[in-house]
Amino acid sequence: MKKTVQAVKYALDTLHISPDSLFKLIETSQGYEGEDYNRWLAEKIIRTADSEGIPFTELLVKKLKILAEIMSNSEEGISQLVDDFISERLEGVETVYDFSGLGYSGTTDSQEDFDWFNGINPMGEEILVNNTDNSAYVGFLDSKGAGKSEVTLAGRSMGYSMNSKGGAMLLRFILMDEALEPTNNTYVFISDAAFFKENSSITQAFMNQFDLVEAVYLNKLDTMPSSFASGLDLITVWKTYSADRDSVSSISACDLLKGGSPKLFYADSEELEVDYLKFNEATEEVPELDFDLNLSEDAYDVSKSDYHAYLSVNGTQRVADYPIIGSELVYGITKENLRSIIVYFAGSKSLEGSWGYGRGLKRVCDGLEGYNSLVANCLPIFLYSPDSLFCTIEGTSSFNYSSDLVAELFEEYSPFMSFESKVLWDLAQDYSKAMVKGQEEELENQSFYQIRKALMDDRFEKVYQEKYESAKSYVKQQLEGYLC
Repeated sequence: MKKTVQAVKYALDTLHISPDSLFKLIETSQGYEGEDYNRWLAEKIIRTADSEGIPFTELLVKKLKILAEIMSNSEEGISQLVDDFISERLEGVETVYDFSGLGYSGTTDSQEDFDWFNGINPMGEEILVNNTDNSAYVGFLDSKGAGKSEVTLAGRSMGYSMNSKGGAMLLRFILMDEALEPTNNTYVFISDAAFFKENSSITQAFMNQFDLVEAVYLNKLDTMPSSFASGLDLITVWKTYSADRDSVSSISACDLLKGGSPKLFYADSEELEVDYLKFNEATEEVPELDFDLNLSEDAYDVSKSDYHAYLSVNGTQRVADYPIIGSELVYGITKENLRSIIVYFAGSKSLEGSWGYGRGLKRVCDGLEGYNSLVANCLPIFLYSPDSLFCTIEGTSSFNYSSDLVAELFEEYSPFMSFESKVLWDLAQDYSKAMVKGQEEELENQSFYQIRKALMDDRFEKVYQEKYESAKSYVKQQLEGYLC
């Protein structure tokens, strides 16, 4: 099994994805011959295992054994990558407290025996212990339960939900700051990607008192090479409050290793996704579309689209190849905002009529583990909902069921689709192809929406609505884990 272990390790090191994500790719890549590098590499692992006498099904069963062998040869503690990152942010700092046993090489005071969760009386001396100017505090923000302590009792009396030890540490630093009002202190926290979202009340209080200066994310394996944990870690760097700071109500971070566009990990619960959808500042003149698929005579300036397709918002949401007549907001769909618009559109559809949805969809944390799965399950709703008015008028739609773009999206996201989403996808695809084949001249190059509109097949509509509602129900449940 030596070559198989080496192949899995190579994939983890190269792709920088979690073990769970890699084995999910392996599970769906048997016989893969496409151009997606991740799936191609997963298929190579399957072949390598087969060459060592490990059949496909046995490879999946041996996941933990393979990972255990990889981890057994890894160093304990945080990686050199993370250690170097922290050192660069703490250059020139003389006193560095490690409040969680992180094992950072630059620690000057590990404080292994100090009780950070008690001794917070503002009138006593305890709150001033390990509370100094020009210092740094580094450590993990633990997501496990906080237990009973002076800090947690104080937090609950102040109206905070003390859900974790990490949340209690944030409160500890707030109380220390209020007691001493230190200057030029730095705080470097490593946490689960979802930590701040899951500890929202104390996070907001901490953000009101400290400045967030940097945030990056990385896979847990890149944080702790000897860890079995799957998922992402978030590293945040904070400073003591400065009067000239910009107000911040969200936490976005870039990939530490790959860079790229920032992803969202936390936002104020009052913020709405529609207000943060990116759009092209360049404009173009296009006509509007009515519900009978007729184009207006006049053209209007809207944000430019890479696909000649638009999200239109007016009480509800619709997507089409032209702005819908009478819309309050129009977003041109671009390569940059496509995924967020897919999730916004399908997420909004899944929550319509739900209690608390009146103000609109809250911001979606696209940095959390499994976001690709959310996009995958939203994709069929985006393409095939009753409000997806993609149509062939002045050329075939980029989002037509038979387009190259749709084929590319399916190849990328089909491995992550739920049963319900895959059923809706297959239903729309198979029905469209079958109807075009039976009535080639009338329906040639027509979209799924146009085919439904032309045929008005009551029997199909009944099945379609049932599968559409099932796909929405799944997305509604999944979406809850990503809303701020």
